[in-house]
Amino acid sequence: PLRKISNNKLTTIEEKGKGKMKSSIKTINLEKNKKIILVVDDSNTIRKAVVNLISKTPSIYSEFASLEASDGIETLHYIMKDQVKGNRIKIVISDENMEYVS
Repeated sequence: PLRKISNNKLTTIEEKGKGKMKSSIKTINLEKNKKIILVVDDSNTIRKAVVNLISKTPSIYSEFASLEASDGIETLHYIMKDQVKGNRIKIVISDENMEYVS
């Protein structure tokens, strides 16, 4: 997926199917004053489960917004961009066995 952060909004564009022109575009707001938990896993199911768990425990994570990455390259992109734009990523939850990590 192609992801872009601008004006505290994350836009994700995912291609649907091989060779098809269909795509899914999703935009979420990254609340300006919230710290970020970066959830990294190549399994979409696992990522969604972790983000869901974070969102269902508001007393612990109410000051955090979650952001997802699907591989090591995307993770490094977010971390490097965060270093320039405010250093808001405070926690990284990552799968250790995925592409572009070893």
